[in-house]
Amino acid sequence: MPAHRERDGGLGGLGVKRRRAPLFQQPLALGVGRLALRRDDCGGPGGARSTRPRRGRLVLEQRLTDDATRVVLARVELLPVDVVVVGAHLFAHAFFRPIGEVAKAADESRELRGQRRQAFWPDDDDSDQPDEQQLLKRQAEGHEPRIARKPGGFPLGWATEEADVPSKDLSWKYIEQSVVEPDAIAAARVTADELGTDPVSPATGAQLALMTAAAGAKTIIEIGTGVGVSGLWMLKGAPDAHLTSIDIEADHQQAARRFFSDAGHPASRVRLITGAATEVLPRMNESSYDVVLVDAEPKGLIDLLEHAIRLVRVGGVVLVPHALWRDTVADPAKRESVTTDRRGIIAELSQSPAVHVALSPVGDGLLQIVKRSA
Repeated sequence: MPAHRERDGGLGGLGVKRRRAPLFQQPLALGVGRLALRRDDCGGPGGARSTRPRRGRLVLEQRLTDDATRVVLARVELLPVDVVVVGAHLFAHAFFRPIGEVAKAADESRELRGQRRQAFWPDDDDSDQPDEQQLLKRQAEGHEPRIARKPGGFPLGWATEEADVPSKDLSWKYIEQSVVEPDAIAAARVTADELGTDPVSPATGAQLALMTAAAGAKTIIEIGTGVGVSGLWMLKGAPDAHLTSIDIEADHQQAARRFFSDAGHPASRVRLITGAATEVLPRMNESSYDVVLVDAEPKGLIDLLEHAIRLVRVGGVVLVPHALWRDTVADPAKRESVTTDRRGIIAELSQSPAVHVALSPVGDGLLQIVKRSA
């Protein structure tokens, strides 16, 4: 019997001939129910049974499973060749389906890589080159790369959404703890805490020493003596410099004098002036200091900075601790006058052609200003 045969009476006995489609073309939703082997009774003349072997037929009962109902299809007679086709189809489906899923995943991966490359270079004519080569080539041509970012704000490839991003607080804490203060400075810090003053942090002090050493400072003026913590750090970087320190608190300066002496700085190179800085600074010589430190009361900082820039020489450095003022400057919701004054100072100096400006986050913030011209 041929594998594809025509059968009569397919539509209500109207004699319309219908060709049965091969099973491997039928939907997989047609689940194989069961294969039943039965003998066909081929009766002879007069009702006598035929002596030839009865022909075996495989009957496949197919059922279509639907979400709502189960439809039972008509029985379809199968030859052994049909069973082979069904088995081959099922085997091929089970074997090739995982391969198709792998191929689909590979296509999606290639598409994702294409999107990431497009995120770096919107008009990418060299897509066959590695991203690193494209980056160097575009930068040589003067193009700025556009880095695609994840929703969290980190560039692609830097951090995943599941990755833990280290906190900056840990870095700042590490920086502060990595500084080893000399004994005289450590003792002065203890006294400052007892008197309620707000000295510079150890990391800020280390940066003050670095700046005075880099400037080769010979003359330093300090606005806000405290008990001498910041002055001791600056003299650590420039031990041969002459320090002039101004403060309105005589008791604080008396303690500072003791700590300067304990650190080995002779009184001839440390001059302490008691009084208001706004009254003392106008009498100081213009452009006569290598380094000026402004660490006074937060009010009136703008006027003190004008004096400091006038007093420092061209190429000299003006240093302003507590520039971030207890982390309020970076918070746009903070509108106190002390905070807004510091924001305005940073913004104005950053746009001025007369100075170089850098803002360091160490401690409570350190604003560094280098005078470019008189």
